[in-house]
Amino acid sequence: MASRTGTGRCAALFLTAAVATGALTGCRTIADAASAKGCEGTESRVEELKAYGVLGSRPRGTVVPKGFEELDSGCWEDSGEAWVYAERTYVFPGDRTEVTRH
Repeated sequence: MASRTGTGRCAALFLTAAVATGALTGCRTIADAASAKGCEGTESRVEELKAYGVLGSRPRGTVVPKGFEELDSGCWEDSGEAWVYAERTYVFPGDRTEVTRH
């Protein structure tokens, strides 16, 4: 019986260390993951972001590559953090200074 108690203590210590490590490193438990909203309900924020005028503006001389004509937007989730984004892709033959000035 003594070895069972020792094994039980080791297991309890291991589980405590595993839970503490998960908490310190940003890992979520199964219960936390199930209750997290993430990107749920961010649609209105994405729509608001898509309306920013700068997304319809681009430096003179740019070319929109085939397949990138539409604005790309949505929500991306990483470790429980929800990030909304909106972006356009284009090719610009000028230099960085011109893009920054734009």
